[in-house]
Amino acid sequence: MTTPQPPYPWDSGSERPQPVPPPPGNGPPPGYRPPGYPQGGYPPVPPPRTPLWLWMLLAAGVLAVVVVVALVWIRPLIFDRISDTSAGATSSARATSQSQAPRTTTTAPSTGETLPRNASPCSSVFSNSEFPNSAVGSTVTSCEFAEAVRSQYVNQNQRGTTVTISAVSPVTNTRYSMSCSGKKVVTCTGGNNAVVYVY
Repeated sequence: MTTPQPPYPWDSGSERPQPVPPPPGNGPPPGYRPPGYPQGGYPPVPPPRTPLWLWMLLAAGVLAVVVVVALVWIRPLIFDRISDTSAGATSSARATSQSQAPRTTTTAPSTGETLPRNASPCSSVFSNSEFPNSAVGSTVTSCEFAEAVRSQYVNQNQRGTTVTISAVSPVTNTRYSMSCSGKKVVTCTGGNNAVVYVY
């Protein structure tokens, strides 16, 4: 038996079908192009938002840094003042106890023209030709205060009469009012039973 060769017998006389053109009026108009996609691809995506907890964490970190910096700068200032005050009080207490030890108590200040025997001379901390020295006449008076009184007395203009001056004690850092009188040896009394001789 032989296999049939084209043209096949069942194809005899029939033609191949041709594509059917679309009916008039139903197709796109001549020169029509289908719409394309917009240029640039997809629309831009908005940037992601930073979570609120991240902002709070950042704010807490900045606050912590500010607090640490403030403590580093301010803490020494506070503690230096405290230590200066306590060191000043300690040295004042030492100076007071050292300067008070050799002195004797007087019952009344002398208003004469010579330095009383119970007066304890002090070292001068500034020079003055009119009244170059000071002395203390009671155990509660320090030489530092005696020099402060001498400075205030020298800087006022009245001499030979009773004057009132105001002097700050370097030991107690307190201002005291003192009444002074005399010519060659000026006796100043006041404060907390303080007695100072300026001569």
